[in-house]
Amino acid sequence: MAAEKAAVRGTGGSEASRRSPASNAARWSLDDAVLGIGLVAFYLIVAALLPDSLRPESATDLTVYYLPVSERLADGHGITTAAGQVADLHAPGMVILLAGERLLARVLGASMDPMLTATGAVAFAATGVVLHRLHAVRFGRREAAAGLIAFLIYPLTWWTFLASNVEVAFTPLVASIALICSSALRARTATRAQLVGLGLLLGVTTLIRPNAILLAAPIVYVLSRCQPDVDTAMAPATRFRHIAARAILLVGTALIVITPWVTWASVTSERLVPVASSAPATMQAGLEAGSGRDEESGSSWIPDGARRFARAAADNPGATTGEVIGNTLSEAIDDPTGAAQMLLSKATRSWYGTESLERDNLLLITQVLFGTATFVGWWRIRRTDSDYATFIVGVVLTGWITAVATLSIVRFLSPFLIVAVWLAPLGIQTVFRRASRTGAGSRTMNRGHDPPPEEG
Repeated sequence: MAAEKAAVRGTGGSEASRRSPASNAARWSLDDAVLGIGLVAFYLIVAALLPDSLRPESATDLTVYYLPVSERLADGHGITTAAGQVADLHAPGMVILLAGERLLARVLGASMDPMLTATGAVAFAATGVVLHRLHAVRFGRREAAAGLIAFLIYPLTWWTFLASNVEVAFTPLVASIALICSSALRARTATRAQLVGLGLLLGVTTLIRPNAILLAAPIVYVLSRCQPDVDTAMAPATRFRHIAARAILLVGTALIVITPWVTWASVTSERLVPVASSAPATMQAGLEAGSGRDEESGSSWIPDGARRFARAAADNPGATTGEVIGNTLSEAIDDPTGAAQMLLSKATRSWYGTESLERDNLLLITQVLFGTATFVGWWRIRRTDSDYATFIVGVVLTGWITAVATLSIVRFLSPFLIVAVWLAPLGIQTVFRRASRTGAGSRTMNRGHDPPPEEG
């Protein structure tokens, strides 16, 4: 067990410990800069050489909503629609980012296409650098290098960053949250700076994709595990208050980021705007996709019982998230078998489904391969690093719950899987080690049963 733990954590720790903190920081900064530049160059080469037939399509939200609203914001009309109303269908984070790109493009005299490509390159590089740092510190440099290779060959990495969707801005922020949480778990304490940083990141990610607020659960779990050794002797009530105070600081900081938008949008539109108003429509669209009424929705993946349930639920739409959930639960009580089939189908398709349905089978095969390796790697660290393993489960569940509740497409899950796939090389290494040991044991047994040589 100790040997395996040492192998997982790598062998670079002793060398790093002999250096001063200043020299370590300088080396990390230089390494990160070099890696970042290399990843930007690699992304631009792939983006330039990749055939259009293999390039993922951007979601319709980009052209129908984000780009037009960002243009109005860049023109000084605020986050509004062409009719002058508050544009609250989606969270404003991506609109603000695109407006900044548009203003920069005007200064440079460029179009939006190269700006979107540059944003994808920077986000791709930032994600790679952040997760490489996380794994180098936590598991060792060799493991981090292997994780980087997995990141570069993982199809969902390119599916995410080559398409100019919300996930481009969202993924590096999720990776940054994972890095801070990993650092806090290693130190077994969370500083106020880390808490404030996590709160700010949680707020910003929520303004990009509202489901990010669910990340508060795995973050609070990390905070509950980040106690100095002396705190283990605390009375349960005192310990609970200690954790609650940290959670309040985390959520309070996030609310400071979110509240200005919610307040402005609600006051201007004279109705409550909970970050974005698209949740009911998106959840309803997820049911419509399984109803079979629209052949382009790809309902072939839905069993008959699930299709029956989806049609009944789609016929009873709700105007709010609560109404959609209530109506769906009511239908589930009337048809529990269809509801169970629908839930299982959506939970499965969330790992490989796409809006275009063009590459679902290819993604299914790659997801099985990478998912199996990632799960084995997660199972390996679960025994020696259970807190981080639990945190990763919470991160993946955040995206999975969102996908199951809405359109059940892998795009909603991909930012969280990109964080987890760095464990895949550990899984592959585990499989090869066990196969090697099994083969060595088999050869030893065969030698033990060899007949004695004949005399004479």
